[in-house]
Amino acid sequence: MSPVTSGGFPIQYLSRQSGSDVRELVARKGGGGGGRGGGSRGGGGSRASSSGSSNPSAFSLSSASGRTASPKSSGGGKPIVLPSGPFQGRLVGGGSRKDIYGDARYGSGYPGTSGSRSVSGAPFPFGFYPIFIPGPSPSLHSSEEYSSDVPGLSRPGGAMSTEIVVSKSLGREAGVFYLVGDSSSVALVFSAIVANCNATNLDQPLATLTYPLPAGATNVTMPDTEEIIQYYRASSFALALEGYNSSVATAPSESQAYAGPVGLPASVDASFLQCINATTAEFVPIMDAPEKYHLTTNDIVWIVFGSIVGAFLLLYSCCWLSLRIATCCDERRSRKERVRKDLENASGQAQKKTKTIPQNHPAIIEPVMPVPQPCITSRPDSSTLTLATMHSHLSDSTAVSSFVSMKDKDGFLAIDTRKPPLCYSAS
Repeated sequence: MSPVTSGGFPIQYLSRQSGSDVRELVARKGGGGGGRGGGSRGGGGSRASSSGSSNPSAFSLSSASGRTASPKSSGGGKPIVLPSGPFQGRLVGGGSRKDIYGDARYGSGYPGTSGSRSVSGAPFPFGFYPIFIPGPSPSLHSSEEYSSDVPGLSRPGGAMSTEIVVSKSLGREAGVFYLVGDSSSVALVFSAIVANCNATNLDQPLATLTYPLPAGATNVTMPDTEEIIQYYRASSFALALEGYNSSVATAPSESQAYAGPVGLPASVDASFLQCINATTAEFVPIMDAPEKYHLTTNDIVWIVFGSIVGAFLLLYSCCWLSLRIATCCDERRSRKERVRKDLENASGQAQKKTKTIPQNHPAIIEPVMPVPQPCITSRPDSSTLTLATMHSHLSDSTAVSSFVSMKDKDGFLAIDTRKPPLCYSAS
């Protein structure tokens, strides 16, 4: 079947609009057919007072996981094991937004798998439980463990809910769509669709799905399994089209090959559906990565601010340390210079007090000692003892001056005054 366009655009479906990896859900003439009326649908519910127009924001998933989920979150990170609760021991988290799309089969949209799978005992890669939709298909029976009547079950994001989505400008003629999932996710996605796609809920507030229908609750128009055209987030969120009848919804998921999406009614506005599909995939909340994988805007701001302050303090410390080292070096050089000058002054004063004798001064010339001479051995007559007589007894006339003539009772005594005395002569 060749693609039929509606409103001038082919209906992009089941994938991001990037390159050739974009699948088309073609419109078909004659409408979808097979859709049930509102009163005979498999589920029931009651309208909540909220209109689902809250602003997108992060919210806590459960006390067991201790993690949060956010619209437009990238997800990822390492999965954790649920420590308690009805699903104790199962892995939760790790899914990324690039794996957000499934297809029209329940159990599709699990990362790392193609097609659909049983959701019984399955992990929760995006942090949310698969939606509970009762029906005749064997592939849907495994969803009963996620029913609202399971003891102790507290669905992350709140109770299962639905919200109607209609084009504000085209009305019901462009298609009546339903968002199905936990109440927080439905409200957040609906707010984004209203802002991005010019949509409305026809003043019908968010409806809470309960199975079975509580006594006294007002039955409302709820989507059937066959009306779901797209699953997201590991089959924990879905988009349904009123009046659509998908044969793959009731076929065993693991025994029958997927033949592709069933065509949509020709009245469906392609651009409006594209907007709903893309906005849902972008804004449906998924589990945030752990803190070591995920940084908030405030975290980034504080990190940048702290880095700037830290860099300033480091620069200041380096400058202060450099100046301190330079000052210490200057002081050390000054002390050395003062010590050197003090030593020079002390040396100069000592030189002034000590008389310096020139090297050629006579006082330091070693005297030439006279050669020892023979002593006078005979006593001359005192009358004739004269200086000339003494000369006759000395071979060295230079030694005459060394003698002193003294007279005692014995006569004259000649004494050599040099040290040690060379000789003496006495009568």
